[in-house]
Amino acid sequence: MVLAVKIHGEAVAYPVRQMGYHHIMQDVVGGVPIAATCRTLCHTGLVWEATVEGRTLHFHLAGINNQNFIMRDEETGSWWQQVTGEAIFGPLKGRRLKLVLRN
Repeated sequence: MVLAVKIHGEAVAYPVRQMGYHHIMQDVVGGVPIAATCRTLCHTGLVWEATVEGRTLHFHLAGINNQNFIMRDEETGSWWQQVTGEAIFGPLKGRRLKLVLRN
């Protein structure tokens, strides 16, 4: 099983088995910085644009809340819900990441 994304004609696939440990894959696809996220426990794979207000953010796993994981960005220390892409704590609270839609 893979988590696949295609942006501006460039396609990439991330093996879910390999994502199971870190849960987040930072990459640039089609010139767009992304955070490919996968929570193997609840089978939730989502790809987010990793840019907010013109700044590229880098995420890592910060914890679990209600069976969903929380990401923390290195740049501001804000906490983000993986399932909604919303910052729930920190300087960027209330901002949302843009979901990369599948076509």
